[in-house]
Amino acid sequence: MCRVADTADCRLVLENEAVCWGDTGTAAAALIRAVGDEHLSLCWDPGNSARAGSAGPLAEYGALADLVSHVHLKNFDPSTGDWALMDTGIVDWPAQFRALANDGYAGHLVVETHTAIEPAGASPIIDASETLSALESNSLRNLQYTRSLLS
Repeated sequence: MCRVADTADCRLVLENEAVCWGDTGTAAAALIRAVGDEHLSLCWDPGNSARAGSAGPLAEYGALADLVSHVHLKNFDPSTGDWALMDTGIVDWPAQFRALANDGYAGHLVVETHTAIEPAGASPIIDASETLSALESNSLRNLQYTRSLLS
């Protein structure tokens, strides 16, 4: 597949995913390094890494930063086992953004849009009762939080 991607002037991106062999960032990076092809990079998802049981997604990042071409933005709450808003879960997004900036990261940032939960104590940025569903409101809140971290 890497040769096919190269021929098409594309790259392959492997996302660390909690239910796969590459569940944590460390495991996904090991798979990418084993393949050893410049056309295969990492979609770093600290939320997925936390869900897979990583004690510290940010601590993993330093050893895989050179492979990252995409970052998925969401969070995870280990006390409930559910996805969380970016500013309420276990992933320290301000520190992760600082680490990305320090590394000169210029890849993609993708706000994940499947956080449809209504976390206790979390207030939406806008009143979603009449205009947006919980899913849409949470996506907007995560986008606005991301913008605040980037400014």
